[in-house]
Amino acid sequence: MRSSASDPQFGEFGAATLSPAALLPAPAAVRVVNAAGPGISLMQVHAIARSYWRQSLIIWFLLTVALAFYLLMMPKSYTATSTLVVDVSGDSTISGQAPGADQLAAYLAEQSELLTSPALLRPLVARLNLTRDPAWNGGFRGDPRALPDYIAKRLANAVQIQISPNDQLLYVSANAGSPAEAATIANGVVDQYFAERRGRAQRYEEQLSELRDRVATAQANLAAFRAQKGVTDVSDLSQQSDTETQALADLEAKLLDAQNAARAVEAREASDPRSSEEALASPQVQQLRVELRTLRNQLAQDRTIYGAHHPKILALQAQIAATSRSLANEQGMLRSDLATQLKQAQDLEAGYTQAVALQRQKVVALRDVQGQGGRLELDLQSAQEVYKDALAGYEQAMFSSVDKFTNLRVISPASPPVYSSKTKKREWLVRGSLVALLIGFALSFGYELLLNRRLRCADDLERTLGLRLLGQIDPMPPGSHA
Repeated sequence: MRSSASDPQFGEFGAATLSPAALLPAPAAVRVVNAAGPGISLMQVHAIARSYWRQSLIIWFLLTVALAFYLLMMPKSYTATSTLVVDVSGDSTISGQAPGADQLAAYLAEQSELLTSPALLRPLVARLNLTRDPAWNGGFRGDPRALPDYIAKRLANAVQIQISPNDQLLYVSANAGSPAEAATIANGVVDQYFAERRGRAQRYEEQLSELRDRVATAQANLAAFRAQKGVTDVSDLSQQSDTETQALADLEAKLLDAQNAARAVEAREASDPRSSEEALASPQVQQLRVELRTLRNQLAQDRTIYGAHHPKILALQAQIAATSRSLANEQGMLRSDLATQLKQAQDLEAGYTQAVALQRQKVVALRDVQGQGGRLELDLQSAQEVYKDALAGYEQAMFSSVDKFTNLRVISPASPPVYSSKTKKREWLVRGSLVALLIGFALSFGYELLLNRRLRCADDLERTLGLRLLGQIDPMPPGSHA
């Protein structure tokens, strides 16, 4: 058990109170595994802090003095503020209706982002010529072409946008090293904002004008094409092209028939005329062949009876010769007719070939004209669609519900401040002092726990060495050892 102040004194070393268990025969200290929980107790923390409070205070004092000196040597910062207001009266809106609170808050949040966007600050850097100001270009290392972006980022950190609680005012504040520069930057941001808005509307107008000119040019080209080709609508060319294509298909079919007929006549003309189809189908040829065959049979029979110079034999021979000549003449006439048919078939084939070639040229030319008209119509349609989309986007940007109350105006331009901004320095000093105090105690605890661990209280024995404490002797009060 631990002692109290009323315990009896034992000699000059102090006083101690022993429990009855301490009077029993037992070792002075018994090692106990896990006698206390892990970690460090509040008693140990208190003992360490009490032992190093002077060192901790010295560290805190030195760090606080160094921070105060640093803040004192820092250049002064001046803040200038320009105030903008959104006019939400019915007369200032396009629809004549005041916007809702949510719409107004969304609009102001959007404008706040725009006021500190790189697209707005880059032109301001060039306009204020900040790239040549050592206060802004100091510390930059890299490609000179990236210097405007570097300064724009620094400028974005120097500009703060605040929205009033009633969501009607915008405060544009700028921090700088001099009052005039702070006012110049704050007013420059506001002026650049309105310039960007005017420039955006002007760019919209220029783009719409260019798109209108494209539509007009496409319409003029299509009208000139129709007048040149003598058509009122390009769709008429499509119908005409279909008609001419069908005519070409018909001519090609007729040409194929003429070619087949010519080939058939050529084949008959090249074959034996005696076995040709015309010869076999001719009545005269058939009659002459029958007569010739009858005479030859009669001649063969009579030769068995009569001699070679018998008058009857000679008469049959003469009749056979005459019939053969008649048959030859008839077959010659058939060959002449076949040649005539072949020439007619070839002429017909040549005529159809020429007609197909001319018709094909006509179809190709018509399709080319149709393609030109289609491209002109497509150009006109594309130009109209692009113009329509751009016009819709312009109307949405200029006349949407969010932009119906964009009558944003300046009610208080920034003026050079009289006093520098000291609030932050005091705040930094207070915060730095608290951090310095924590650092002082942290260093003390680190030194104690890592480099110079000592036994300073009962918990050090029980938690660190795992020993059970049987008694404790408190320090003697001053003067009590006399």
